[in-house]
Amino acid sequence: MSMFTDYALATTVLVLACTGCSGSQEEGQAAAPSTPVVASPSTPPAPTVTPTAASPTPRAAPSKTPPVLDPRSVLLAFMKAGLPVNDFRDNSQNCVSLQLGCDEQWTTDDVTVMSFRESAAQRKLVAAYGKDAASRGPYVLSYLAARTPAELRPKYEAALRKFLAQR
Repeated sequence: MSMFTDYALATTVLVLACTGCSGSQEEGQAAAPSTPVVASPSTPPAPTVTPTAASPTPRAAPSKTPPVLDPRSVLLAFMKAGLPVNDFRDNSQNCVSLQLGCDEQWTTDDVTVMSFRESAAQRKLVAAYGKDAASRGPYVLSYLAARTPAELRPKYEAALRKFLAQR
């Protein structure tokens, strides 16, 4: 499957899972038919970082070539590997507001994936997070916020290695 197909499938599954969660029907009343939600055939939009009054203006992008793969692709690979990736969301604003030095940050209830263009910033973050982070290629897996169980950490790292080897 292509990265787009993986994204479209994951998006469709998440949307369909959420559509059954709203409202309740009175006994004897039939539910109104719902229109099926289908993932858009276009490429998903790139996340944007909007500065707020509390955060500084985003820094200019480094001149180095950006990573070809984004953290969303890594999370989709984790899903495919059967690893938990509950409630994934774009937290890229943290790259600037928390001065993490990353380009993108996607967080789940289970693990956080960050991408870096600058290896110096990546090494600095991994050193600061210690045993609560793992680095491979342009990515850092952070276990800090999610308090990822120790027995799942090697599984995430192996899935990331496999994912990168397939590219």
